Amino acid sequence: TQETTEHYFVSGLSQAKETNAAAVCGGASKVAKVEVQTRLLDGVLGAITYGIYTPRAAKVYCSK
Repeated sequence: TQETTEHYFVSGLSQAKETNAAAVCGGASKVAKVEVQTRLLDGVLGAITYGIYTPRAAKVYCSK
């Protein structure tokens, strides 16, 4: 499992970085699940910046 923070701009229209799940797990066949969620702090930052900056947490789960 790997967790990263992805940075989005203009309400998610522009992404600063992509997470390559296949590279994290060592191949596309080993990717079990990918989750992206907005945490409380992420929502607060999005509200303060009026949606200009909207971070999200991404988790990649790998199978054995």
